Amino acid sequence: IEITERFTVAETEGSDPSKLEVNSRFEGIEADNIRAYFLGNSVDVITENYKKYFSYTYPHIRSIGLLEVADDREANIIKVKETYEIDSLWTLEEGTWKATFINTQLRNMLSYNDDKNRSAPLYLNYPQNFIYNRILTLPSPWTVKERLKRIEGEDYKYTYNEKVFDNNRRLVIRQVYKTHSNEIAAKDYDRFVRDHDEMLENISYELSKPASASLGLLSSSKKVSATGDKGGFENSMAIVVYILGLILGAFLFHQLIKKQLDKLDPSVESWVKEQRIKIGGWLSVFVIVEIIMLLNIMGSLLGASQNSTSISSLFSQNEALSGSVVLTFTHELFLVFILVYTLHCFWHLFKHRSSVIKLFKLQLLILAVANGVFTLVPQLVAREIDFHNWFIYLISLICVALWYFYLSNSERTAETFVVRRDGGLIFTKAELALQNQEEGKGS
Repeated sequence: IEITERFTVAETEGSDPSKLEVNSRFEGIEADNIRAYFLGNSVDVITENYKKYFSYTYPHIRSIGLLEVADDREANIIKVKETYEIDSLWTLEEGTWKATFINTQLRNMLSYNDDKNRSAPLYLNYPQNFIYNRILTLPSPWTVKERLKRIEGEDYKYTYNEKVFDNNRRLVIRQVYKTHSNEIAAKDYDRFVRDHDEMLENISYELSKPASASLGLLSSSKKVSATGDKGGFENSMAIVVYILGLILGAFLFHQLIKKQLDKLDPSVESWVKEQRIKIGGWLSVFVIVEIIMLLNIMGSLLGASQNSTSISSLFSQNEALSGSVVLTFTHELFLVFILVYTLHCFWHLFKHRSSVIKLFKLQLLILAVANGVFTLVPQLVAREIDFHNWFIYLISLICVALWYFYLSNSERTAETFVVRRDGGLIFTKAELALQNQEEGKGS
């Protein structure tokens, strides 16, 4: 069984309702069981029963149309889609807005009868493979702490994974519970109880936000208080360390590029003796692209620097949390490198250096690959495919291919920053010295 609940969370005091879409997938014997239930009841009755089921958690819920059922008998897979609207998802309690989400299906699955003196094996539903996804699209960026938790025994396995996307506006929680046998030995019962109690702590999830706050603060079934002076100081120090790290990375990358370019493309005054061919129209497009690139990168970096909690989480002792933020830091460091690289492109452009064409072509390739890594790969990992992003990426790849082909094959482009002398192309001091040496021998 795999159940995905997609919430579009409305504003705390907004007039629009929150929306909920539930997609369920049943395979094997679970498909047989749900098929029998559908055959014995009408769609109207099932829709109403499903709505009543959710109404225990969300009292102000209402169905938007009948549920949709897709039955693939050959593969023995049934898919069910439900749509709802929820008025008053938020409740105001003692000056704090709260919205609670409960995974009732998994709660029923993990519940057990406590028997401290148990001497017989405990029955387990086997085989059991239950996957639950909760996707919250939030009304504004929220401060979220990502978590990864695994609980594993010989007879069962549980995974809890909590991640954020879209600049902290989309929260994805994935829980997986599997059983490996049909019973728990009596000697392992105490361990079973401890593990399942720990699993049950993740059943409910709470969004909380002070009524007077302009930005949200999110927590998982725990009370959250305002950050004190110590927390503010730690966040400030984390931001300073974060920015200094980016500056250091940018400086080292600048020195590396400068050193390599000085070898391959020395100052033009050392070898230029003839007038260059007039710059072509492609240069105008190049300048526009580079300016847009600079503005986009600076906007992304400024947005990241404002997320103090995510930055301070870089130094967290939680391996899963700090690991995810290290990935974010890597992405921001890559943006800094591209910023430095783009500035070098501008500098070589205005200095009429021949390497600017090579720099631009390399930049096209780097951005094409990086866009796929940082945008599309997370979607594949989260199993949340946004076809709009994939379409935009396909269009960008086509543009990159066209520009790369043009820059590689256009004679006008090739001659824009190249000086022809005696039928040869001169790029470096070494080549110029060699040619002068050959001319000296000839005379």
